Amino acid sequence: MPRVLPEYKAQAKLRIASAGFALFSEKGYRRTTMDDIAKKVGVSKGDLYLYFPSKIDLLREIQLASQRHSREVMFRDFGEAITPEALVRVFDREIAALDDPKITSLWIEILLEAVVDPNIARVLRDDYLADLQAVRRVLAKFRRRAPGSTRASLDDVARAVLLQFHGAALQLALGASRSEMRRALRAGLRALLQSEIPGAGRADRPPK
Repeated sequence: MPRVLPEYKAQAKLRIASAGFALFSEKGYRRTTMDDIAKKVGVSKGDLYLYFPSKIDLLREIQLASQRHSREVMFRDFGEAITPEALVRVFDREIAALDDPKITSLWIEILLEAVVDPNIARVLRDDYLADLQAVRRVLAKFRRRAPGSTRASLDDVARAVLLQFHGAALQLALGASRSEMRRALRAGLRALLQSEIPGAGRADRPPK
C-alpha cells in the first residue's frame, strides 16, 4: 500500500470536513449520510472511511477546526486590557454564522441530538472544555497583571463568561435582536469583570 504523505492527508481531511459541513448545513446532520459525503467529495465510501470511520468522527473534526479558528480570533483580539467591548467583538465574530438560517438550524439540531446521543454530547462537551480553557488563559493573563482580591476561581469566572456567550447565542438563534443581545452581554460582562478582575471591566479607550 503506498504511503500517504501527511500533507496530502491533512488536505484530504480538510476537503472532506468542508463537504461534510456544507451537507450538514443543507440537509441536516441526521439526514446526511456518509454516502452523500463521499459523492460530494468524489471518493468511494471506503476511501472516506479511511479518514473518518463514522459521521461522529467527521463532526468532531469540524468542531476541532472551529475551535482552532476561535482560539486564533480570541487571542488576536486582546491587547493590553480585557474589556466587555473586546469580549463582545469576539462574540460578534463567533456568532456571525448564525446570520445564515441553515447554520442556525444545524446548530439547534446538534444540540437536540446531543440530548439522546452520548457521542454527540461528548463532542460538544469537549468543545466546551476547550473554550473554557481558552477563556481561562485570557483571564489568567490579565489577573496576573492586575492582582487583587477576588471571590471566585478563574474556572468559575470563565464558566460565567461562557454562560453569557452561550445564552446570548441561543437567544439570537431564537430570533432576538442582535443589538439587544450585544447590549445585554456587554452589561453582564462588565459587571462580572469588574467584580472579579480589578480594572478589567473598564471600557475600551477611544481611538486617538
